[in-house]
Amino acid sequence: MLLPLMGLRDLIDVEWWNTTPSLRFGSLAAGVHEIKRLPIQGHLYDLRQDATSLELMINQKLGVKVVGDKVVIRKFVRTEKFVEFEMKSSKTTTVWLTEDPTVAQKFIVPAGTNLVRKNIE
Repeated sequence: MLLPLMGLRDLIDVEWWNTTPSLRFGSLAAGVHEIKRLPIQGHLYDLRQDATSLELMINQKLGVKVVGDKVVIRKFVRTEKFVEFEMKSSKTTTVWLTEDPTVAQKFIVPAGTNLVRKNIE
Protein backbone atom coordinates (compact mmCIF):
# COMPACT_ATOMS: atom_id res chain seq x y z
CA MET A 1 0.00 0.00 0.00
CA LEU A 2 2.82 2.44 0.76
CA LEU A 3 4.57 2.20 -2.64
CA PRO A 4 1.54 3.30 -4.72
CA LEU A 5 0.96 6.15 -2.28
CA MET A 6 4.57 7.30 -2.72
CA GLY A 7 4.13 7.41 -6.51
CA LEU A 8 0.89 9.32 -6.18
CA ARG A 9 2.45 11.86 -3.82
CA ASP A 10 5.33 12.33 -6.25
CA LEU A 11 2.80 13.48 -8.89
CA ILE A 12 0.49 15.64 -6.74
CA ASP A 13 0.28 16.54 -3.07
CA VAL A 14 -0.07 19.40 -0.60
CA GLU A 15 3.07 21.17 0.62
CA TRP A 16 2.17 21.69 4.26
CA TRP A 17 5.55 23.09 5.28
CA ASN A 18 5.21 26.37 3.33
CA THR A 19 3.96 29.53 5.06
CA THR A 20 0.72 29.11 3.09
CA PRO A 21 -0.17 25.47 2.35
CA SER A 22 0.23 25.00 -1.38
CA LEU A 23 -0.03 22.33 -4.04
CA ARG A 24 2.81 20.62 -5.85
CA PHE A 25 2.34 18.58 -9.01
CA GLY A 26 4.14 17.21 -12.03
CA SER A 27 7.14 14.96 -12.36
CA LEU A 28 10.31 14.71 -14.44
CA ALA A 29 10.02 10.90 -14.46
CA ALA A 30 9.74 9.26 -17.88
CA GLY A 31 6.39 8.02 -19.16
CA VAL A 32 2.77 9.07 -19.15
CA HIS A 33 1.25 9.75 -15.74
CA GLU A 34 -2.44 10.11 -14.96
CA ILE A 35 -4.48 10.50 -11.80
CA LYS A 36 -8.24 10.94 -11.82
CA ARG A 37 -10.59 12.43 -9.22
CA LEU A 38 -8.10 12.71 -6.37
CA PRO A 39 -9.70 14.51 -3.39
CA ILE A 40 -7.48 17.11 -1.72
CA GLN A 41 -8.82 19.74 0.69
CA GLY A 42 -12.38 19.67 -0.60
CA HIS A 43 -11.52 19.71 -4.33
CA LEU A 44 -11.18 16.96 -6.93
CA TYR A 45 -8.01 16.93 -9.03
CA ASP A 46 -7.27 15.20 -12.33
CA LEU A 47 -3.69 15.25 -13.57
CA ARG A 48 -2.30 14.05 -16.89
CA GLN A 49 1.33 14.45 -17.88
CA ASP A 50 3.42 13.16 -20.78
CA ALA A 51 6.82 14.09 -22.27
CA THR A 52 5.65 17.48 -23.57
CA SER A 53 2.55 18.53 -21.64
CA LEU A 54 0.72 18.66 -18.32
CA GLU A 55 -2.96 19.29 -17.62
CA LEU A 56 -4.40 19.84 -14.16
CA MET A 57 -8.17 19.80 -13.83
CA ILE A 58 -9.68 21.24 -10.65
CA ASN A 59 -13.26 20.14 -9.97
CA GLN A 60 -13.53 18.95 -13.58
CA LYS A 61 -12.48 22.36 -15.00
CA LEU A 62 -9.13 23.10 -16.61
CA GLY A 63 -6.94 24.86 -14.05
CA VAL A 64 -3.43 24.67 -15.54
CA LYS A 65 -2.13 23.52 -18.90
CA VAL A 66 1.56 23.49 -19.82
CA VAL A 67 2.89 22.61 -23.28
CA GLY A 68 6.49 22.27 -24.41
CA ASP A 69 8.25 20.07 -21.85
CA LYS A 70 7.88 17.94 -18.73
CA VAL A 71 7.49 20.27 -15.78
CA VAL A 72 7.38 20.25 -12.01
CA ILE A 73 5.20 22.88 -10.34
CA ARG A 74 5.69 23.65 -6.66
CA LYS A 75 4.22 26.18 -4.20
CA PHE A 76 1.05 26.52 -6.34
CA VAL A 77 -1.38 28.95 -4.68
CA ARG A 78 -4.57 30.27 -6.29
CA THR A 79 -6.55 33.05 -4.63
CA GLU A 80 -9.33 35.28 -5.93
CA LYS A 81 -6.68 37.88 -6.88
CA PHE A 82 -3.64 35.95 -8.13
CA VAL A 83 -2.00 32.65 -9.00
CA GLU A 84 1.57 32.01 -7.89
CA PHE A 85 3.87 29.02 -8.33
CA GLU A 86 7.44 27.88 -8.93
CA MET A 87 7.97 25.93 -12.16
CA LYS A 88 10.96 23.87 -13.25
CA SER A 89 11.55 22.77 -16.87
CA SER A 90 14.48 22.21 -19.20
CA LYS A 91 12.79 24.01 -22.14
CA THR A 92 10.70 27.13 -22.65
CA THR A 93 7.02 26.31 -22.14
CA THR A 94 3.62 27.85 -22.79
CA VAL A 95 1.29 28.00 -19.80
CA TRP A 96 -2.47 28.55 -19.65
CA LEU A 97 -4.17 29.37 -16.35
CA THR A 98 -7.92 29.07 -16.40
CA GLU A 99 -11.09 27.71 -14.95
CA ASP A 100 -12.97 29.08 -17.96
CA PRO A 101 -11.30 28.41 -21.37
CA THR A 102 -12.82 31.60 -22.81
CA VAL A 103 -10.77 33.73 -20.41
CA ALA A 104 -7.55 31.71 -20.17
CA GLN A 105 -4.35 33.58 -19.42
CA LYS A 106 -1.61 32.39 -21.76
CA PHE A 107 2.05 33.21 -21.23
CA ILE A 108 5.57 31.91 -21.88
CA VAL A 109 7.86 30.65 -19.10
CA PRO A 110 11.59 30.28 -19.91
CA ALA A 111 13.61 27.14 -19.20
CA GLY A 112 14.96 26.72 -15.69
CA THR A 113 13.36 27.28 -12.30
CA ASN A 114 11.06 30.30 -12.35
CA LEU A 115 8.72 31.98 -9.88
CA VAL A 116 5.49 32.88 -11.68
CA ARG A 117 2.86 35.24 -10.31
CA LYS A 118 -0.12 36.30 -12.41
CA ASN A 119 -2.96 38.55 -11.33
CA ILE A 120 -6.40 37.18 -12.07
CA GLU A 121 -8.30 39.54 -14.31
